Amino acid sequence: MNFNDGFCEKLGRMSPTKCMILRNDIEKSRRAAKINCELTTVANTDEARCNKRLEAVLLYLSP
Repeated sequence: MNFNDGFCEKLGRMSPTKCMILRNDIEKSRRAAKINCELTTVANTDEARCNKRLEAVLLYLSP
C-alpha cells in the first residue's frame, strides 16, 4: 500500500498515527468488500469505482 499518495495530507485534522490506523481499517474493509465489489451487477460499476465509493463511505463515517 502506498502511503505517499496524499491521503493523509487531505485529512489534515487527523494525526498521522490515526490516519495510518484508518488506512489499515480501510484496506481491511476493502479486502472484505472486494468479493461484493466483484459480484456487483450495477451497470458501469467496476471494482475501482466500488473501492472509491467504499473508501468515501469509510472516510465519512470516521471520527
